[in-house]
Amino acid sequence: MNTRHTSTVGRRILPFVVMSAVTCALASPILRATVVFNDTAENKDNWVDNYPSGGGAASFARFIATGGEFQYTGGNTETNLVAGTSEFFSANDNLELSFDGFFATASNGSALIVDIGLATNAIATANVKLGLKFTASGSNAKLVYNNTEYSLAGNRPVAGSAANGKASIKIAYQIDGGGTVTVTQLAGTYLPAGSSTATAVPPGGVVLYNGSPSGSPIDFGTGLRIRLVGRNSGSGGITTPVTIDNIKLAMDEGGGDGVTSSWPAAAQRGVNAGNWLTSYEMGQTLAPWGTKLMRLQLLGSAPQFTPEQDGVSGEWTFPTAGWTAIDTFLTAAKSNNMKVVLDLHGCSHFFPNSNYNTWSQEPGAPGIANKNKLVSLWKTIATRYKDERDAIAGYEILNEPIAGGDLDKENGAAPLDGADAWNTILTEVIAAIRAIDTYHAVVVEPVGYANQAYLKRLKYFDPSTTPGIVYSVHIYSPHEYAEQGTVSIQPPWKFGFDGIIVNGTAVGSGYYYPGLVDFVTKYTVPYEYETTVLDKDYLRTRVAPILEFQNQHKGARIYVGEFGAVRHAPINLAGQDSTWTFLRDYLSLFYNDTPSVSHPHWDWTIHAFQFSANDLYTGLQYDNIKESTTRHADTNKIRLYKHYLNPENDTVAPPEYVDTLPDAAIPETPPPTPYGLTATAPGSGQVELAWIPSSRAEKYKICYSTSGSGGPFAELAVVDQPSAAALASGSYTMGYIDGEDSPLPTDAVYYYTVSATNAHGESAPSAPAGVTVSGVYIPVINEQPQSVSPPLGVSATLSVTLKSTVGVTGYQWSKDGQPVVSGTNATLVLAGTPADAGVYTVTITGLDGPAVSTSATVTIQPDAASLFNTPVALAATDAGEIHVADSTRHIVQTLKTDNTVYTFLGAPGSTGAVDNSGTHARLNAPSGLAVCSGTLYIADTGNNSLRASGVGGSLKTIAIALNRPAGLAADSAGNVYMADRDNHQIRKFAPGGAVSLVAGSGTAGHADAAGALASFKSPAGLALFETGGTDGYLYVVDTGNHALRVITLATGSVTTFSGAPGEPAGHADATGTNARFDSPGGLVVDADGDLYLADTGNSVIRKITPTGVVITLAGAPGHAGFKDATGTNAWFDHPRDITLTATGTLVVADTGNRALRAISAADAVTTLVVTSGTAPTLDPPASAVPEIPPFNPPQGKRGGGAPSWWLVTALAVLLAARAFASRHLHGTRFQRIGG
Repeated sequence: MNTRHTSTVGRRILPFVVMSAVTCALASPILRATVVFNDTAENKDNWVDNYPSGGGAASFARFIATGGEFQYTGGNTETNLVAGTSEFFSANDNLELSFDGFFATASNGSALIVDIGLATNAIATANVKLGLKFTASGSNAKLVYNNTEYSLAGNRPVAGSAANGKASIKIAYQIDGGGTVTVTQLAGTYLPAGSSTATAVPPGGVVLYNGSPSGSPIDFGTGLRIRLVGRNSGSGGITTPVTIDNIKLAMDEGGGDGVTSSWPAAAQRGVNAGNWLTSYEMGQTLAPWGTKLMRLQLLGSAPQFTPEQDGVSGEWTFPTAGWTAIDTFLTAAKSNNMKVVLDLHGCSHFFPNSNYNTWSQEPGAPGIANKNKLVSLWKTIATRYKDERDAIAGYEILNEPIAGGDLDKENGAAPLDGADAWNTILTEVIAAIRAIDTYHAVVVEPVGYANQAYLKRLKYFDPSTTPGIVYSVHIYSPHEYAEQGTVSIQPPWKFGFDGIIVNGTAVGSGYYYPGLVDFVTKYTVPYEYETTVLDKDYLRTRVAPILEFQNQHKGARIYVGEFGAVRHAPINLAGQDSTWTFLRDYLSLFYNDTPSVSHPHWDWTIHAFQFSANDLYTGLQYDNIKESTTRHADTNKIRLYKHYLNPENDTVAPPEYVDTLPDAAIPETPPPTPYGLTATAPGSGQVELAWIPSSRAEKYKICYSTSGSGGPFAELAVVDQPSAAALASGSYTMGYIDGEDSPLPTDAVYYYTVSATNAHGESAPSAPAGVTVSGVYIPVINEQPQSVSPPLGVSATLSVTLKSTVGVTGYQWSKDGQPVVSGTNATLVLAGTPADAGVYTVTITGLDGPAVSTSATVTIQPDAASLFNTPVALAATDAGEIHVADSTRHIVQTLKTDNTVYTFLGAPGSTGAVDNSGTHARLNAPSGLAVCSGTLYIADTGNNSLRASGVGGSLKTIAIALNRPAGLAADSAGNVYMADRDNHQIRKFAPGGAVSLVAGSGTAGHADAAGALASFKSPAGLALFETGGTDGYLYVVDTGNHALRVITLATGSVTTFSGAPGEPAGHADATGTNARFDSPGGLVVDADGDLYLADTGNSVIRKITPTGVVITLAGAPGHAGFKDATGTNAWFDHPRDITLTATGTLVVADTGNRALRAISAADAVTTLVVTSGTAPTLDPPASAVPEIPPFNPPQGKRGGGAPSWWLVTALAVLLAARAFASRHLHGTRFQRIGG
């Protein structure tokens, strides 16, 4: 097998292709070659011209299909034709494109050019991945490879002519050898190498090109089309047509998705049909609609498809009438350019009486004989049709296998069940077919009536050994909706159908979509039901098992063999035909948007097109009245069907519903009776009524009685039908409150009915609902408080509304479980500070008890006008000031002790690498800071440099050509340590100019070792803990490994201090390598050796003791927000750094909130309120950075095995005079840096 591309779609063939015919074979033959484009009919409908240039519609009009050829005719005014297939491909590693060409006659043969090849979507301005460009005269022939042209300097093709015949050319591509291309001319005339004399192509052909043009394989990607360009760049007119035909594309299916040649690569979509369907019917309806596929149901109940045993061979076969019926159907399909699935649609012949035990494959079980019968019949079918290559898409082994199976059992695990038996049967049937026929696809269904939930129990066949398997499901879910109004469903459903009489009884209102459905949950008497919302979200749950199966098996081709619903479902609340709405939502879901699957656009055949004059299911040509038998040429359902036949429309909204079409008829009768009326007494003298709204209702009349369920009833109120959107938001129920204005008498018994009305009259009243009025005064909440997200400093209001305030004695709001002092009203006004963030509830006290609201979360949004935009690094001075690196504003700011901020270095929003003072300097995305001995060091990440500034902001560059430097730390001896992030190394810059590698191999990894043998992954933050002399510990935040590492400076040894390099990100408070972090950033170490770490991905601050114990100090793990509180009740938003002031306060760069936050010794988190300030006036003036001794990069390797330092071109460690002394708490030396 060839070496594969790294592309995730390396072997994928997107199912979008319908094209013309070809012949092909690679120079090195393709194993199990799949012809994905092979249509000798040359159908112009398979081509498009809608591109920004290249001829357009006028030119395209000259592009005709006649006599089995594509022809282009034109004159001087039409110089270009650009056309591409209307369907897409995704190329395999190995492929072959071939075609025949016949050129026009013109005054200048060199001016006539034809390009053909595989190109990206934008055909007119194509990125041609692989193709050939040639002329009528044979001059200037070129191979196009990855959009680069390579002249054919040896043998060159001469385009076909009347004298020479057609030029037949084959372009073969193999990934081996860096992308090997072989171009062969098989017929016509060519120019031999070094000759200008046209010569006939010898038998076996001539090689025009063989090699690897660039030495790199092509990344074909997705969205390729076959592109055809005809050009006339000369002044002479074209007098005979340019023709291209027999275009063929084949790909290596080995190890790929295993699609066979019989099932086209394009998504195949159409209808279920019976063998009675005639060629005329196909030609008059299905073909003009664009139908590609018909599922021919070989009904087991039909005598012609009742298997019989051949008296000579002993094999099972169909009667002659059955074969004749199939042959006639195939002939009709072929004449209309459609494909057919032969569906064995009769389980009872093989597994009599639906006896599930007959599926058993235990030795001696009756299922063995049944299976042998099925195998024998398919051998007979395959033998008869193995050479029928124009009409048959595939063989469907058996419709809706009924065997039971445990959904959660692993296939093959004991005890075996019906699903295991079915997999065994499938394996044997497929093997029998493949021994005879390797061309046609085989369609398999899971047990449980082809229920998609059982796909997980269906065997997946490895396409490298068993290619050409298509996985089919049938979707009628939920049956309670899709088959409503039928009389054969048991147990009976609670809803019937609007206007249907079943067995002489009116069954009332049916299910409309979207709306509510009563699902049967218990199938034995007494039956049990559960009312559930049926909408597109529910339908998504029904297709979820298909997505799960296909995402697990990337090459699986999905075929929804049957789906549909009764065509007479009620008009829905939006006034639309429910069947149309139901089908619209399902069809839009028959698509997988996972990028790595081979066939995102599913095949399908709708049930049904026609099975009788009065088709209950779908009825594309019928209206929505059950008793109607009239067929129509145009309906909403036909438009929907035609739209989704084209897989390019899977993500495009279908045509709008037209309420004047036949299937949009609304019955001119009163609405059905409202369903599901309930009456409840919540207290306070009120009664709550609720019911499911009726289809076609405009208003509802509510009546009541105090005399009993038999009445008499008096009118109480008339209410309007809410909008469809309001009903959807209310889960498709509506209601009314009696006693809202004046409480009803306590303990009184009331009975209610509701009827629906419209312009055509009033429905019968619902069954009465009775209730005893309660005088208990417990508040009932009508509208719960809603979560709000005000910007910082903008007030917000929480509120609650009650169904009645009668008997209410008080309100109490709580935040995070604690009472809010001012929260004693129905509304609570908040100032919009971080201290206001949290989770709120309100308790309403009534005379007889309280009611507690649901919770509402208040989230404070960052201040858009903040003085900080992206604070990512901090450095504190002994004087109490804090330097802040604002990476997206490209500046360093200084926070003074009076909480005013000024720009210390750089100009806000301006990037550059200018060494100067103050705002005259320029930086680019600085992300690391360190202060030492009066000098501020800056990791100028965007400039890949190390910068330094003396007192007053005199900036100087001291090292360049780094690779995204991040964290910095400095020791008392003047050494600066830097995390060279994208080189995955830690470097040391010593006074006098020496540079050395501290640790890191230069390759991402997580090895604990010494020096260059250790490895990191994108290290960021650094913190130094000195123990005297040259000893000490350098802590490294190994961001990409979600860990904290430590370097023992005396030995250079790297060990993992906490976290688990190589393990996924997470959050766990534990000791050492049992702890978990998520993309941690900067850190600081205090005098006791405790570390404080900004755990960026978790939006928390962690504390790590010298013994490696990790705890969460502040912030809620995984909750990004903006909240001032204590400890883990506070919220941060992806903090990037942390520092420690001389007074012992931790200050956090809360990057996502564009703020600085302080953490007190008691772990209380507050937001620093800062204002704009001015830079101080210095006396004496700003001091310059000291001159740097010259630095000469060492040659070769440094001692200790460190690699050569080619990337460092300048270095010095600055020993400046004053101002930025490093922090020393209680006399203990330590340094930290933000990364």
